[in-house]
Amino acid sequence: MSILMMEMKALREAALMPQAESDALSDEALQLAMMNILEDVANDKSWMDDSQKAVLNILEDTDTDRNFMKETQRAMLNILEDTQAEQEKLDLLQRALVNILEDLAVENERKEDVNRQLKDAKDNLESKVNERTQELSESNQELESFSYSVSHDLRAPLRAIIGFAGLLEEEVGDQLGDEASRFIDIIVRNATKMANLIDDMLEFSRLGRKSLETERIDMNYLFEVSFREQMQDFSQEVTFQIVDELPHCYGDKAMLIQMVNNLLQNSIKYSSKSNSPEVEVGSLSQDGRVVYYVKDNGIGFDNAHRDKLFGVFQRLHNDSEYPGTGVGLAIVNRIVKCHGGEIWADGKIGKGATFYFTLGVAK
Repeated sequence: MSILMMEMKALREAALMPQAESDALSDEALQLAMMNILEDVANDKSWMDDSQKAVLNILEDTDTDRNFMKETQRAMLNILEDTQAEQEKLDLLQRALVNILEDLAVENERKEDVNRQLKDAKDNLESKVNERTQELSESNQELESFSYSVSHDLRAPLRAIIGFAGLLEEEVGDQLGDEASRFIDIIVRNATKMANLIDDMLEFSRLGRKSLETERIDMNYLFEVSFREQMQDFSQEVTFQIVDELPHCYGDKAMLIQMVNNLLQNSIKYSSKSNSPEVEVGSLSQDGRVVYYVKDNGIGFDNAHRDKLFGVFQRLHNDSEYPGTGVGLAIVNRIVKCHGGEIWADGKIGKGATFYFTLGVAK
């Protein structure tokens, strides 16, 4: 039997004692006994039945759960406070991102506006360039037509001057003095020079209007035939050599014949005063292109002035020593450009000159 049950039994027996014996127990003793019983009730459940124990356990668990709930609530409040702080940070970040996006939108609008202005300026410039190009093209065509017309019309009077001067020399030459004969010779020589110049000018103008009629060209044959033709009017012996086999090309045959004639004529003329004139023709490969060259051992030229070689009426040497119209190499340059190629030269005074050219469609 538990202490609690023993105390309760003793209290009950005391209550059932005769009055005399009961009086012997003081009120304080009874109160103390009751307090002990209550404490034992609080600390000892052995006297309770199962249902009472269950109810008490539930009450205790409920009290424990209540404490747990309070802790949970406090934890939840802390989490909510932290979440709120994080939310504020996110709000600040979001506002910053919105500001950045707004700035980007403004910048994009500014760029689009600048691009529109640039496009308008470009379109306007292209329009003006096209207009100016058209005007220049028309002006050049008019100038070339005028030059062609004037040159063509001058040929007949010049032919008449040359012809009648020649007849005058034949008919009355023996009656004229040496001075008069010299005058007639000057007339014929200068008229002939003028006629040659006009012929070259006509050829130069014609090239600007002519369309290409391309075909496969044997460059070896072109140079060989041209050299033989040039030597018919040249008394001095000239050594001519084609180094290896020249690659064929595609181009306008008539134009290329004119180009080859002018190049060989130029080399033969400027090497004519050498002890043993030599002209060499060959080819080489450069940056995937076929480069043809014509080389001589003539008087050469100063490279500082080579840009003038291909200009109309540009001459680097005295006309009295090396007569010419100053148009031959300009014609060569125009023919090469018509074929989408390039031409350049390299020389040294007293050491000869080399002319290089490509034709764009060389194969």
